[in-house]
Amino acid sequence: MGSGQIVRTVVGSGQAETAFISAPLADFLGYSMRHARCSPQGMELETDGLEPLKEKVIGYAIEVHRVLGPGLLEAVYRDCLCVELHAANLKVDSERRVSLDYKGHRVTNGLKMDLVVEDRLVIEVKAVDRLHPVFQAQLITYLKLAGLPAGLLLNFNATTLTAGLKRVVHPDLYVRRVESDWT
Repeated sequence: MGSGQIVRTVVGSGQAETAFISAPLADFLGYSMRHARCSPQGMELETDGLEPLKEKVIGYAIEVHRVLGPGLLEAVYRDCLCVELHAANLKVDSERRVSLDYKGHRVTNGLKMDLVVEDRLVIEVKAVDRLHPVFQAQLITYLKLAGLPAGLLLNFNATTLTAGLKRVVHPDLYVRRVESDWT
């Protein structure tokens, strides 16, 4: 193993896989050699049908942005996106709480995911000048804590929504994808 590489074991369908990623990327994604599971609950992250769901949600978000434009509060965009998603008969949870364990204590205050669509896709709504890297880190943390496979970071304050769009996958899925590209 070369310098600056880290081995990440992913336990999925009962068999261990090994992936090599750079140490800085591992640090950024919050990996350590102690972690070896696909999600906080130790289950497989289901990705079937996720891409079409993402595309639908992006389409509805573009519609909200087209009608309202930039300049409003995040809560307004979130609520209007909920209207669109409900009209499309999609299951949507608004401000779902996520908890974490800190040194054996369950912490539940303050961690709320803006939207969760079909119990699979986390939507983080922003209305800011520009997307800061900490927003992506926040979304990655939500994915890891909730054990969900993917998320969308949507900045409604951008001139076009596609300019303020960031797709994010659960870090364990990223490691599996990198590993499969190397085999």
